[in-house]
Amino acid sequence: MRPIGMRAAAGALLLALLAPLAFGQSAGRGATTIRYASGFTVTDHGSYRLLTVSRPWPGARREFRYLLVNRGSPVPSGYPDVPVIRVPIRSIVALSSTYLAEIVELGRLSTIKGVESLSYVYDPAIRRRVEQGSIATVGEGQSLNLEQLIEMKPDVIMTSAFGGAGDVYPKLQELGLPVVINGDWAEATPLGRAEWIKFIALFYGEEAVAKKRFDRVAAEYHRLAALAAGARSRPTVFVNAPWQGSWGMPGGRSYEARLLHDAGADYLWSHTDSEGTLFLDFEAVFDRAANADYWIDPGSWRSLAQGAKSDPRFTQFKAFREHRLYNITARTSPDGGNDYWESGPANPQLVLGDLIEIFHPGLLPDRKLYFYERLE
Repeated sequence: MRPIGMRAAAGALLLALLAPLAFGQSAGRGATTIRYASGFTVTDHGSYRLLTVSRPWPGARREFRYLLVNRGSPVPSGYPDVPVIRVPIRSIVALSSTYLAEIVELGRLSTIKGVESLSYVYDPAIRRRVEQGSIATVGEGQSLNLEQLIEMKPDVIMTSAFGGAGDVYPKLQELGLPVVINGDWAEATPLGRAEWIKFIALFYGEEAVAKKRFDRVAAEYHRLAALAAGARSRPTVFVNAPWQGSWGMPGGRSYEARLLHDAGADYLWSHTDSEGTLFLDFEAVFDRAANADYWIDPGSWRSLAQGAKSDPRFTQFKAFREHRLYNITARTSPDGGNDYWESGPANPQLVLGDLIEIFHPGLLPDRKLYFYERLE
């Protein structure tokens, strides 16, 4: 093979360095490696990427694909039925508050043009923009304002899907709107869910920012889990409260069960082989959890008095009597926006730290609860 001259080599190197700019790529773009999330994959083809949401909801028998094509580059052939989205996007409507924290983490707050409702939003900066009119509220579910979305012409409308009649994406697709399915909620592990920041980063060309941010989250999560694993005891715990006569208890392979395990607790339904929710009656829960050490996330009430008023039988639980009852209500907006559901999925290390402080007080010196508060 004939050696390449120095001038040719220098020219080849220059072209390699300028290639990302020629394709309109962001300086933050880099290879996307998925370590924990199981619901999406991405393949890089230079001027475009093929993004596949392989698990939009548990048990889904279909997938969603998107072509993310760099601005200024031609649309590739061979993908006749795959929606094309020009990246980096300049505007987005987020139909779930869980996307908001990740968009803000990527430094793209200014691209948020629409949210479902102000009552779901906690972030003060986003709330101000809604109140000032620079971010619109577009409704939710079957009450989604379709005419408003058509007029807004966002680059992306990001939403979730559940595989049922209540899904809004078919109507958005029918209208030719750029809807993208985000399946973060279907992940069964905290780090799997948090890694969807890399999914959102693909639309902005901020993969390098997302990787750096997620690596910090994962490292801190593993540090805390290792600390909790060495605790001397594993207190028993149960979660939630009845709703309309049914007590939804997370299955033993669920996101919530994994958090409780990693926090060094003995979750009383960890033996069940389900990623979803178990629907139990009061008696079934009481039989198993009457003497549990802790009760976590008991619905919307903010005090023991509210709990006793909603159902006097709650006072029979040991955790209630001994005031070992904690709720995710420490960070809420005046009209109900809860930061646990907004930034919590992107920050499982903060949730885990709270749970460790609850179950093993003193193991994390000087730490104060962030999402949780003890009910008095």
